Amino acid sequence: MNVKPLVYGYLRTDLVKHANQLAEWDRQIREFATAEGFEVGTVFQEPPDLMWSALAALMIELKRSECHDVVVPAISHMLRPGSATPNALVELLRTEAHAFVWVADPADRDGAAAESAATAARRGR
Repeated sequence: MNVKPLVYGYLRTDLVKHANQLAEWDRQIREFATAEGFEVGTVFQEPPDLMWSALAALMIELKRSECHDVVVPAISHMLRPGSATPNALVELLRTEAHAFVWVADPADRDGAAAESAATAARRGR
């Protein structure tokens, strides 16, 4: 029996631009995870009225489950409002939960594709 590594999804609902966007992002996260050899656990959705509650729940779940991977639809989901760079949240996940953030949208990955391949190789996938 081949057990796939667990990955969680994270997205910010305040970034929704049209009615089907949440479903599209969820599908994008799941397709990316499947292609990379993961099994998707929960996709945490950050509500605009309770900003960072889902991120806090994600951090707790990452630590509890000892999962070390998170997929976002695009890197913009790691931006704090008013921030120009996602580095703070990516670094928070890395240092506090030892998690790697994967970006599902190929157009938004920049150099992350090479890094993800290297990371996958290190993890034996």
